[in-house]
Amino acid sequence: FTTAPLLSICCRAGRASRFVRMSATVKRIRSVFLDFDDTLCLTTVHDTSAYRAAMEVLASESSRTDIRADATISHYKAALKCAPWDPDGKEDVYEWRSKLWAAALEAQQAEACEALVLGKRMQQAFDKCRLGELRLVEGATELCEQLHAEGRHVVIITNGHARVQRDKLHAVNMASIVPESHILVGGEHANEKPHASIFRKALEIVGCEAHEAVHVGDSWTSDVVGANNTSLAAAVWVNRSGMPKPSPHVSIPCFNVQSVCDLKDVLHSLEHDTMH
Repeated sequence: FTTAPLLSICCRAGRASRFVRMSATVKRIRSVFLDFDDTLCLTTVHDTSAYRAAMEVLASESSRTDIRADATISHYKAALKCAPWDPDGKEDVYEWRSKLWAAALEAQQAEACEALVLGKRMQQAFDKCRLGELRLVEGATELCEQLHAEGRHVVIITNGHARVQRDKLHAVNMASIVPESHILVGGEHANEKPHASIFRKALEIVGCEAHEAVHVGDSWTSDVVGANNTSLAAAVWVNRSGMPKPSPHVSIPCFNVQSVCDLKDVLHSLEHDTMH
């Protein structure tokens, strides 16, 4: 093994670009940790169809014709961002979200009883549409199979409410690709990404050291910062829109890719830049 030269400018690795200094010796990458939403599965894209389904229920079942779809969605999204589930953990997550729809309707002077009924129907339509449409990105299954064939461990690390995430994982049959024991849902653990503890749990599962693993995800603050917090060999940022590197700064190597399926270029670069 040799020490890689310092990289102070952006350099290309296939379709992946590295934009931090690489100064540490990296052994063969034995484990790959993968985010789920908007990494393996373009959840945000499927959400667009799901919101449309909810608005179709609103249009067809509401007794009011003056409730605006855009205002309803904006109100719901704001409430969802603030409290996506009952912080006390007492209420079913889907029932909670039904009430967020109801509150969005009441904000436009909808009658309370009708808003509750309609909100539940809208949430049901949203979930049915999204879960029915969810698909892994093209090439993701083959990527996981290739990683396994190369003798690398694969672990899914996803943030979110346990039931919501498990339902999405079930919808794409994730357990047929990655063992159930290798799927970590943040809501089932004391801390989610970017806390190092959930990454350390993944390392414990596969029996690897931090310098033998990389993490791939679309969120800078959760995925890249989390990999950095754990001192993994590298972070791989799935940056489909070509955004500039945000803060905070990270000290580990970080690769910028458009798709999770570009990972093979990153692994080749990491291993061949630092191994002979």
